[in-house]
Amino acid sequence: MKLRLPILIGFLLLAFSLQAREVSVTIFKLKPDGLDQTIGVIVARDTPRGIEFTPHLRGLPPGNYELNVHSGFACGSRYNPDGTTVMGMAAGDIHAPVSMVKANRYGEILEPVTLPGLKVADLSRRTLVLQRTDAGGFGEGARVACGSLELY
Repeated sequence: MKLRLPILIGFLLLAFSLQAREVSVTIFKLKPDGLDQTIGVIVARDTPRGIEFTPHLRGLPPGNYELNVHSGFACGSRYNPDGTTVMGMAAGDIHAPVSMVKANRYGEILEPVTLPGLKVADLSRRTLVLQRTDAGGFGEGARVACGSLELY
């Protein structure tokens, strides 16, 4: 009996450590002076293939976007030396490009995408940024929405 309890505890700890981690990130529209209203959440969870991002976003203009993990942990705007405001630049540079996503005709992004090679723990103190890409390639579109993992 004394041997069974440590074995049982060991199995429970192993099962707990093998569970996929998951975090929900609230995503806000960006405006020149900071954050606007929320447009939904993106759920990030560990899978054997990497991090799966499942967006539940609404209220966007239909079209093509890219979802990226950025190196900063804030979503605010920054000012250029000429005094112009650049929305979402406080998020920093792209840490890991995730995927191209598309807002349907109703302005929804709902399809999951996977970022191979990373775990949810790698998202700590990062931001998720949604950029419009109809005018260019990766990293070239305007930042339109952001969610911070500052406290994760």
